[in-house]
Amino acid sequence: MISDPSSKCPECGKDLVLQERFCPYCGAELNAGMDKNQALALKFFEKAQFNYNQNRKLQSALADCELALEHDPTFAEAHNLRGLILDALDLSDEAIIEYREAIRLNPYFEEAQANLKDAESEQITSGYGISPSIQDSEQGGELRRLLITGGVGLILLLLMVGGYYVVNRFLLPIFGPTTELVFVPDVPESTTVSKNDLEDAANILTERSKLLGYSQITFRASSNGAIVANIPATINGSELASQIGQVGLLEFVDFGNEQVMVGQEVRTDIENPYMVQVEGKTWHTVISNDAIVSADAVKPADSYQVFFTLNEEGKQVFAFHTAKHIGKYLGIVFDKVVISNPIIQQAITKGEGVISGNFNQETAQQLAAVLNTKPLPFEVKLVEK
Repeated sequence: MISDPSSKCPECGKDLVLQERFCPYCGAELNAGMDKNQALALKFFEKAQFNYNQNRKLQSALADCELALEHDPTFAEAHNLRGLILDALDLSDEAIIEYREAIRLNPYFEEAQANLKDAESEQITSGYGISPSIQDSEQGGELRRLLITGGVGLILLLLMVGGYYVVNRFLLPIFGPTTELVFVPDVPESTTVSKNDLEDAANILTERSKLLGYSQITFRASSNGAIVANIPATINGSELASQIGQVGLLEFVDFGNEQVMVGQEVRTDIENPYMVQVEGKTWHTVISNDAIVSADAVKPADSYQVFFTLNEEGKQVFAFHTAKHIGKYLGIVFDKVVISNPIIQQAITKGEGVISGNFNQETAQQLAAVLNTKPLPFEVKLVEK
């Protein structure tokens, strides 16, 4: 938990712990006063905090932190957490900037103050960086000039040695030519897509893109019912579309004694107004994306897998079901298609699991990115020009 002296219950005014859902003094729901962006920011912050605390996938935690700050730039705790993650990635200069921003937003933020002090002390001990305690004396000014001159020289050297890589990897995506991508909902012709669902889809596509490393792409809903993005010309639009365009609905389905084949399309009791389901028996979904806190691509042996963690409610439901159905099939269904149908060997009580399949690194990372966002309300397809 992160304490913040400036966070107070909107009902009774008592000081709170940031991540509590209900005020421990009066029972008021704390998220009730949040707008949509603040609620989304809190969601991504909690995912980033979880991964950082578990010392897992710091890059994924960093991406979640950036998504939190995109939705709420005034989120002091997210700036502080981003600083901690950057520190862990040995990016101390950037971490210091984040700590200072957190303190600017909340001058009483003691944890950020302590983190800033530690980071600046480490820089001084290591012999690099400029401490704010250095006064503007002649000696301090000379030190600054030396550091600036050395920094410029280092940049020129890097450009000379790796100029081609730097330009193509970093500069072209930002300053180079762009191309417009247009996506449309892939729904039956008679189906009308609501404006809210179109805007939600644009936000989800932006989040998925960032988790896959496309930090410079933002999707927006257009007035004619399409979703538009301007992407750097260096990015393959068709490849991007194949990575992010699926609905992304993951379901753990109770198949009982039936060995449903991998690749078979099935009907489940989770309905979607835009998704047409096959005819036939309706299978029960035990848990779905709503229960997943985080997902990561891992390679414990020869093949890639997707490791996932459940929230507390999902953990309890999963533990109860697996304990009662040992020896039965529990299918893993993605967008109504069976990708795996394992037999439950024992109760799964830790709220963690692994999705195995014919994954390579790219497809495992794509699935993890999809599971770290909400499902799209509908599948989208790229309009070919």
